[in-house]
Amino acid sequence: ARLTAAKLVSYVQEDRPSHADASSRGFSVCEDLSDVTALTHINLQGNKLQNLSGLRRNEGLLDINASHNDLQSLEDLQRLKRLRILNLGWNSIKSSDGFLESSDELRVLVLNNNELRSVHGFRNLVSLTTLVLSHNLVEDLTALKNLTNLRKLSASFNRIRKFPDVHRFASLSELRLSHNKIASLPSADSLSRNGKLTILDLGHNPLRSFDGPGGLSNLKALQALRNLNLMGCPIREVSSCQADVLRLVPRLRILDAHRVDGVGRRGRGEKGKRISSNSEKQQNDDPGSPPTNKRTNDRESVRKRRASGEVQPSRAEENAERSSGEMVAKSKGHRRKSKSTDDAGNESVRAHEDFGNVPTSQPIVGVNKGSAQTAEEPNIEPEIEEGKNTAEAVV
Repeated sequence: ARLTAAKLVSYVQEDRPSHADASSRGFSVCEDLSDVTALTHINLQGNKLQNLSGLRRNEGLLDINASHNDLQSLEDLQRLKRLRILNLGWNSIKSSDGFLESSDELRVLVLNNNELRSVHGFRNLVSLTTLVLSHNLVEDLTALKNLTNLRKLSASFNRIRKFPDVHRFASLSELRLSHNKIASLPSADSLSRNGKLTILDLGHNPLRSFDGPGGLSNLKALQALRNLNLMGCPIREVSSCQADVLRLVPRLRILDAHRVDGVGRRGRGEKGKRISSNSEKQQNDDPGSPPTNKRTNDRESVRKRRASGEVQPSRAEENAERSSGEMVAKSKGHRRKSKSTDDAGNESVRAHEDFGNVPTSQPIVGVNKGSAQTAEEPNIEPEIEEGKNTAEAVV
């Protein structure tokens, strides 16, 4: 099937005449679409396209989703200088050569599940804030050193041997490098320049050392870190690893897909098992029951004595009742808040089937795959309004 300009007009959305949805139509050829001059957003995902030559002259395009096709290269997009969001995940792209030589507009580039070996062609995309390269054959990320505006970088499931030089990425908040061949970390001084990094996924890398050059102890420089994944790393087999990490990174909330903040930090064993006291077990078995403690017993005593008419409660007992009542109210409020937080955490776990099952404090992006979400990429910036057709945040 061939996608022509006439057919594309029939796929234009009535409420948004600049948006066209030609997804999952079985198109194998994209003819010249330049006659559709108002086009700014196009969804071509789920077809059989081998190239995007028909878009070469559509220089007004801002957003292209051509994921899940048979694309071989990026050469057809050289003239599209206004692009802000480009999703070419799940194709057969082997090279980054021939892409945009430079761009002041492109903010989001998604290229997961391709056959890329080099990222040299992206070195001048200085406005990029989100770059997704997971599930490729990349061995080195040195060419990205000029992308100083990056906030979210995903390069999991590649062949990377060296931790990328990200100290120049002062705005970086999310870095995913799981399932690579990284054996050491940068110095603490270098990592300290990433003061906004909150999510770091290093799962399934050959990290073995805690102290010394390149050791895990350098994570102490990441004082903003909230979410860390080390699952599958040899260092995780050391019995003291978890306690040492929590000591060095005091603000950590999630470690290896388990919550470690608040009560979780105090009551979790080395292997992530929750160590519950009797009172905690009671609350887990009966979430509606208040904690068992002295004040609760005092309150029950006051009620029984009043009911029997045996004696009038003393002022101390009245104070105990009032105090315990306030405590129960606070406890219920705490449980409601905790339940909400736990639900959010569980949702994050479900949303991270790749990246070593790491929940994040901010859900990742789901690249549209029909009606499903491929939830393995960083959350694309919500302020990019035009991106809603290409990538939607999982909430």
